[in-house]
Amino acid sequence: MKKTVMVALLTAVSVSVFAQQKSKDFDPEERAQKHAERMKKDLDLTEKQYKQVIKMNEERAEHMKALREELKKEQKAYQEDLKAILTEEQLTKLEAQKKERRKKFKEYKHGGRGH
Repeated sequence: MKKTVMVALLTAVSVSVFAQQKSKDFDPEERAQKHAERMKKDLDLTEKQYKQVIKMNEERAEHMKALREELKKEQKAYQEDLKAILTEEQLTKLEAQKKERRKKFKEYKHGGRGH
Protein backbone atom coordinates (compact mmCIF):
# COMPACT_ATOMS: atom_id res chain seq x y z
CA MET A 1 0.00 0.00 0.00
CA LYS A 2 2.77 2.41 0.98
CA LYS A 3 4.59 1.71 -2.28
CA THR A 4 1.43 2.30 -4.32
CA VAL A 5 0.87 5.65 -2.64
CA MET A 6 4.51 6.60 -3.26
CA VAL A 7 4.22 5.66 -6.94
CA ALA A 8 1.05 7.72 -7.33
CA LEU A 9 2.63 10.67 -5.55
CA LEU A 10 5.79 10.48 -7.63
CA THR A 11 3.81 10.29 -10.85
CA ALA A 12 1.72 13.31 -9.92
CA VAL A 13 4.73 15.27 -8.77
CA SER A 14 6.77 14.36 -11.84
CA VAL A 15 4.05 15.79 -14.08
CA SER A 16 3.94 18.90 -11.91
CA VAL A 17 7.71 19.27 -11.85
CA PHE A 18 7.87 18.75 -15.60
CA ALA A 19 5.30 21.48 -16.15
CA GLN A 20 7.00 23.87 -13.74
CA GLN A 21 10.41 23.32 -15.29
CA LYS A 22 9.10 24.29 -18.71
CA SER A 23 7.49 27.52 -17.55
CA LYS A 24 9.94 28.65 -14.89
CA ASP A 25 12.72 30.98 -16.02
CA PHE A 26 13.24 32.69 -12.66
CA ASP A 27 14.79 31.72 -9.35
CA PRO A 28 12.89 30.90 -6.16
CA GLU A 29 14.09 34.08 -4.45
CA GLU A 30 12.67 36.19 -7.25
CA ARG A 31 9.37 34.38 -6.97
CA ALA A 32 9.36 34.90 -3.18
CA GLN A 33 10.02 38.61 -3.68
CA LYS A 34 7.23 39.01 -6.24
CA HIS A 35 4.77 37.14 -4.03
CA ALA A 36 5.64 39.37 -1.07
CA GLU A 37 5.22 42.49 -3.21
CA ARG A 38 1.77 41.33 -4.32
CA MET A 39 0.79 40.64 -0.73
CA LYS A 40 2.09 44.05 0.37
CA LYS A 41 -0.01 45.77 -2.27
CA ASP A 42 -3.14 43.60 -1.97
CA LEU A 43 -3.19 43.34 1.83
CA ASP A 44 -1.66 46.71 2.68
CA LEU A 45 1.12 45.13 4.73
CA THR A 46 3.23 47.23 7.05
CA GLU A 47 6.96 47.36 6.32
CA LYS A 48 7.58 45.00 9.25
CA GLN A 49 5.01 42.50 7.93
CA TYR A 50 6.45 42.83 4.44
CA LYS A 51 9.97 41.99 5.63
CA GLN A 52 8.64 39.03 7.62
CA VAL A 53 6.74 37.75 4.59
CA ILE A 54 9.81 38.08 2.37
CA LYS A 55 11.91 36.13 4.87
CA MET A 56 9.25 33.46 5.22
CA ASN A 57 8.80 33.20 1.44
CA GLU A 58 12.55 32.88 0.86
CA GLU A 59 12.79 30.12 3.49
CA ARG A 60 9.84 28.36 1.92
CA ALA A 61 11.36 28.71 -1.56
CA GLU A 62 14.57 27.05 -0.37
CA HIS A 63 12.60 24.28 1.30
CA MET A 64 10.54 23.69 -1.85
CA LYS A 65 13.71 23.66 -3.95
CA ALA A 66 15.16 20.95 -1.71
CA LEU A 67 11.91 18.97 -1.96
CA ARG A 68 11.94 19.19 -5.76
CA GLU A 69 15.51 17.91 -5.84
CA GLU A 70 14.55 15.04 -3.54
CA LEU A 71 11.57 14.19 -5.71
CA LYS A 72 13.75 14.22 -8.82
CA LYS A 73 16.06 11.70 -7.17
CA GLU A 74 13.10 9.55 -6.13
CA GLN A 75 11.63 9.69 -9.63
CA LYS A 76 14.95 8.69 -11.19
CA ALA A 77 15.29 5.75 -8.79
CA TYR A 78 11.70 4.73 -9.54
CA GLN A 79 12.38 4.81 -13.29
CA GLU A 80 15.50 2.70 -12.84
CA ASP A 81 13.52 0.17 -10.78
CA LEU A 82 10.86 0.01 -13.50
CA LYS A 83 13.53 -0.65 -16.13
CA ALA A 84 14.66 -3.65 -14.12
CA ILE A 85 11.11 -5.02 -13.87
CA LEU A 86 9.40 -4.26 -17.18
CA THR A 87 10.13 -5.78 -20.57
CA GLU A 88 11.30 -3.63 -23.48
CA GLU A 89 7.81 -3.80 -24.95
CA GLN A 90 6.25 -2.67 -21.69
CA LEU A 91 8.77 0.16 -21.33
CA THR A 92 8.01 1.32 -24.87
CA LYS A 93 4.29 1.28 -24.12
CA LEU A 94 4.84 3.16 -20.85
CA GLU A 95 6.91 5.83 -22.62
CA ALA A 96 4.18 6.27 -25.24
CA GLN A 97 1.61 6.71 -22.46
CA LYS A 98 3.78 9.34 -20.79
CA LYS A 99 4.13 11.24 -24.06
CA GLU A 100 0.38 11.17 -24.55
CA ARG A 101 -0.24 12.47 -21.01
CA ARG A 102 2.28 15.28 -21.56
CA LYS A 103 0.63 16.18 -24.84
CA LYS A 104 -2.83 16.29 -23.25
CA PHE A 105 -1.51 18.33 -20.33
CA LYS A 106 0.15 20.78 -22.69
CA GLU A 107 -3.07 21.11 -24.71
CA TYR A 108 -5.06 21.65 -21.54
CA LYS A 109 -2.57 24.18 -20.23
CA HIS A 110 -2.62 26.13 -23.48
CA GLY A 111 -6.35 26.60 -23.82
CA GLY A 112 -7.85 23.14 -24.01
CA ARG A 113 -11.31 22.26 -22.72
CA GLY A 114 -13.10 25.00 -24.63
CA HIS A 115 -11.09 27.98 -23.37
